Amino acid sequence: MPKNDDSYDRNLIGIESRVEKVEWLINDKQVMGIWGMGGTDDFNHLKNLAGECDLYCEGSRIIVTSRYRQVLEYVCSKDGIYEVENLIHSQGLELFSLHAFKQNLPKEGYMELSEKATTYAGFNPLALKVLGSHLLNMGIEEWKSELKKLKGESLEKIQDVLKTSNDELGKIEKKIFLDVACFFKGQK
Repeated sequence: MPKNDDSYDRNLIGIESRVEKVEWLINDKQVMGIWGMGGTDDFNHLKNLAGECDLYCEGSRIIVTSRYRQVLEYVCSKDGIYEVENLIHSQGLELFSLHAFKQNLPKEGYMELSEKATTYAGFNPLALKVLGSHLLNMGIEEWKSELKKLKGESLEKIQDVLKTSNDELGKIEKKIFLDVACFFKGQK
């Protein structure tokens, strides 16, 4: 999405290099996979969705996301699979700060706690946003208490919170979500 588009998220930290790799794969491969923390496609769902590549018109592209590389290897060539990398330290801290403090760096007195929070989130962008938004407007003692709850739980506990959001959707809402995910802005 072009940066001058009104719906472009200017808080996408570290996205440029990742977008370049995905764009290269889209231009080079008919079927590509993206794997890492984030979504999940079941092997049988993928088989039913993707089928055989020769069923699609020339110029069609299929992008499949999964936590598991081996699921993608069923329909993608090995060089058509991209592993999403977590943010580097400075990018993770910046993204977290944008959501926890509404600025690029932690507020004075919060640096050590912010470092712990980004580590607990595993530098996963969605986890950083959720955790930062959760801690927004809390005082230092509240931060300490919340981070103490996460200690040792790390990303698994954060992912449980994210999963709960999806699980609470009704059957129809889940179908709508999947339908919307299949459309590109400006496309019919």
